[in-house]
Amino acid sequence: MFKLAEQRGELNPALTPRHCRFIMIGTLRGLSEFHLGGVDLSGTDLMDRWIDTLIRGVVNDRGS
Repeated sequence: MFKLAEQRGELNPALTPRHCRFIMIGTLRGLSEFHLGGVDLSGTDLMDRWIDTLIRGVVNDRGS
């Protein structure tokens, strides 16, 4: 997925597909730890904000 994004110019040029994999793994692990710790992610927008931050950090800004 990240290699294809890189080929299409959608990936932030400061990142490699390997960086993105580690970022995704860390994000999913953090969300899992919150869930297993009893934090109700369905009643908050924490998960939406986390994923939005992940995507904004990985995706190339085409506006510049």
